[in-house]
Amino acid sequence: MSVVLEAQSIGKVFPQGKKNIHALKNVSLKFQKGEFVVIWGSSGSGKSSLLSILAGLDKPSSGKIFLDGDRIDTISESEQALLRRDQIGFVFQSFHLVPSLTALENIQLPLDLKKDPQASKKARELLKSVGLDHRAQNFSYQLSGGEQQRVALARALISEPQILFADEPTGSLDSQNSKEILVLLQKLRKKKETTLVLVTHEPALASLADRVITLKDGQLVEDQSGKTFAKKANIYTLG
Repeated sequence: MSVVLEAQSIGKVFPQGKKNIHALKNVSLKFQKGEFVVIWGSSGSGKSSLLSILAGLDKPSSGKIFLDGDRIDTISESEQALLRRDQIGFVFQSFHLVPSLTALENIQLPLDLKKDPQASKKARELLKSVGLDHRAQNFSYQLSGGEQQRVALARALISEPQILFADEPTGSLDSQNSKEILVLLQKLRKKKETTLVLVTHEPALASLADRVITLKDGQLVEDQSGKTFAKKANIYTLG
C-alpha cells in the first residue's frame, strides 16, 4: 500500500490566559491507501484536535502535513477549501446538514459547487447506496438521527475523496444505527479504496480498525492493530 497522508512532528498550542495548553505534542503518523484507522483516547487527549488538523480544518502550531507527498499545512484558505471539496471528506457527529435543503440536495451540494452536470444522478446513486432513496425529498427535520447521519456520510463521499475523516460518527446514535453506519463506512471504503480515519469512544468499533492510534495528553502512546486492541481490552467486536 502507498502512503496517502503523513503527519510529521505535529504540535498544537492553545493560549489560555498567561499559560499555553499543549493539545498535541510531536505527533508523527502515516496513513496508507484504503486503511481504516481509529484515533483513540480519553476526553482531552487531543483526538479531535488531531483529526481537524489532518483534515485541513485547522492548522498545526508546529510540524508538517503531506497529502500524496505535497505539503498542505502551509497552503492558503482557498486552497484548503478546494482540497476539502475534492480530496478530503469529513463526517461530523452533529451531521451539519443544510436544513433548507432536501436529503438529495444536501448530498449533491459539493458537486453543485463544482458545477458537475452529473451531480443529481450521482447523488441519487449514493442515496440509494445508503438505503434512503425513498427519502430523497425529505428535509433534515423529517429524518431520524440515523438517517441524517447516512445523508451526511453520502455527502462526504460524493466527491470520491482519497481520505474520509469522521469525528464520533455514531456518538449520537443507538447501537443498531451505529452498527449500520459502520457497515456502510466499511462497504463504501472497500469499494473505493478510501482511507478512513475515525475518532470514537466505542471500544467495539475501534476493534474493527486496521490500526488503533492511542493518544494521551496530546502524545501518541500506542499504535497497534485493531485485533491487538480488542485482545487487550478483552472485548467482543461488532462484526
